[in-house]
Amino acid sequence: GPVKSIDFHPHCPYLISSSEDGTTKIWNSQKGRLEYTL
Repeated sequence: GPVKSIDFHPHCPYLISSSEDGTTKIWNSQKGRLEYTL
């Protein structure tokens, strides 16, 4: 679903996004890839 929010950790290379479908995704911003879907 569409992304509702996104946040990042200032000292680690991760972004976290949440979507309207209830999923949370953890992205590695250095590698440019999805690491986990919760």
